[in-house]
Amino acid sequence: MDGGGAPPARQGPAGGRPRRAGPWSSNPDALPLTTRRSPPLALPQEDETIVRLVGELGTKSWAKIAGNLSGRVGKQCRERCAAS
Repeated sequence: MDGGGAPPARQGPAGGRPRRAGPWSSNPDALPLTTRRSPPLALPQEDETIVRLVGELGTKSWAKIAGNLSGRVGKQCRERCAAS
């Protein structure tokens, strides 16, 4: 008796890891690719704004600085400031 239960796990060649499927794949058992968006590139205006706000708010208020830039978080602003 096989006991029913869950279907067997999908496996790739020779019982290894499951294969990933590209958008062109016709294999219904393949796992989907994960997609990840890269952050938008920094603009010169953003650099100027970051420098100005660091002068006003200091280097401990990255969340406030990021609040003045759409689509940015404090860590991105801190890293951008360190790079310039």
